[in-house]
Amino acid sequence: MQETGVSGILLRNDSQARRREGLAIEEPIVVAGDVPATVAIRENGVQFLVDPWAGQKTGFFLDQRDKRESLRKYTHGKRILNCFCYTGGFSLYAALSDATTRTSSVDISSSAIDATYEHFKLNGLDPSLHELHIADVFDYLEVALRQQELFDVVVLDPPAFAKSQSARTQALKAYRRLNTLGMQVLRPGGILLTCSCSGVVGMDDLLGVVSQSAQRLQRAVQLLETYTHGVDHPMNIAMPETAYLKALFCRVL
Repeated sequence: MQETGVSGILLRNDSQARRREGLAIEEPIVVAGDVPATVAIRENGVQFLVDPWAGQKTGFFLDQRDKRESLRKYTHGKRILNCFCYTGGFSLYAALSDATTRTSSVDISSSAIDATYEHFKLNGLDPSLHELHIADVFDYLEVALRQQELFDVVVLDPPAFAKSQSARTQALKAYRRLNTLGMQVLRPGGILLTCSCSGVVGMDDLLGVVSQSAQRLQRAVQLLETYTHGVDHPMNIAMPETAYLKALFCRVL
């Protein structure tokens, strides 16, 4: 607290990952100062309301802030599909890039979609101009494909498909299926932002997934930008799993 000037510290020792380490699951508890139920933040000029008590991880995925900012330049006047949108981060950045930009946000969590709706209003945007879908992303993409829907930009930012080495093979299959579907609803020349936060899936693995999906569909892919986690998350070079986040901006022809 002396180093950062924060006014409160909340311990979120409620992650199921603790069981794998032989640690007990605990209820969230404030150990210093005060932590409100909702925290208002501003990231690159975009406003969000964060739930530190019950939201995923810290309540907001700060490690994607540079990718959200980078997305803006691809979204002016475009139709955007944001899969696994959570509270709408990528959707908000896209919608604020241009008044004619339209977004479709998909998440299986109704509370996440409710939060996305509120974030549109918080930022002075009309939610009725944007689509919000409570749905399984794979099911949504299958339906969109059958209905021949096409988007100019597709964002694929799923939760970790592999939380252990034993799940890696199945995870790669899921990533291939997801990226294939994402490309199938993407216009020729459109932008695909695809991410993986699985520590046991490396950058080369994600590049391989994109390449295999493109080959299957006989589409060419140009790699435009690559990102990892934010600069405030140092990697322990003795522990490759700490380089957990990978993100690729691709043009799919």
